[in-house]
Amino acid sequence: MSSRFSVLSSQFLVCIAALVAILCAGARVSAAEAPSYDPERFMAEKSPALVTIKFNLRSSAGEDNEQSETEITGVVIDPQGLVLCSNVQLTGLAAAFSGVGFQGSAVPTNIRVLVGEDTQGLKAKLLARDTELDLAWIRLTEKPPAPLASIDLAKAAKPRIGQRVVSLRRMGKYFDRVPVIREVQVSARTRKPRELYILGGSINTDFGLPVFTTSGEVIGIMILPISDENEEELRGNPFAMLGGISGILDMFGGVVLPADEVLRATRRAQESPESESAADAPKATTRPAVEDVDEESQEEADGN
Repeated sequence: MSSRFSVLSSQFLVCIAALVAILCAGARVSAAEAPSYDPERFMAEKSPALVTIKFNLRSSAGEDNEQSETEITGVVIDPQGLVLCSNVQLTGLAAAFSGVGFQGSAVPTNIRVLVGEDTQGLKAKLLARDTELDLAWIRLTEKPPAPLASIDLAKAAKPRIGQRVVSLRRMGKYFDRVPVIREVQVSARTRKPRELYILGGSINTDFGLPVFTTSGEVIGIMILPISDENEEELRGNPFAMLGGISGILDMFGGVVLPADEVLRATRRAQESPESESAADAPKATTRPAVEDVDEESQEEADGN
């Protein structure tokens, strides 16, 4: 009896040892397969695609006209010189909302794109913009000396709720435009007015800039969503759409437009014939989705 018990105990211990070995091996494989996240390496790899857009913003509201020198951050989405940025950042908040009751217009002129340590910038023009999606496209008018560092919107990921993601932006000129990263998580996904990823916590980034998974895949672009569904209500009460503090947080918090939607909008912007547009100042409108900018009018504005 004692001998049989000893044999059974030995077999049991062997099984336990084998199970532990299998679990440990699986853990090693999982650890080897799991992508490691190194914030410093992430910043070094992704931040070169962030460029500074400098321009003069010529704005008007009623009889008042003014011009101011402005700079914002954009992201290169084509190494030959196509830059994506926020329409709100480029044309100002009032101009962006002019399609739903705000009066005024704004024209960015003398546009230059600063890459890396460059302080002079490459000449560029406003190609098109989508007010409803809060996107604008800047295209270089001169070939860059070398292909630019860029992000690939076609190689995107769809995050799950609770997944950790990373935002990226640049600080202002006073702080030498150093890149800044911030980790947050995806806290929700909306279906209306369209599919959007909602981020929890303080995202600490600018509109028009990308958000990534920790493995480096872009999930989308931060935007300020402007819907035309509440246009009539908004005309009567400009702040009705905000719905109080909660609504303000919803609009100005971490709202990310999925990369595939950004890619589709970019293709529309590139394919739309510019000659069909006759807008001198690119007035904000939510229809059509992509508004072209007339080249002759843009050149005339740049010359003023």
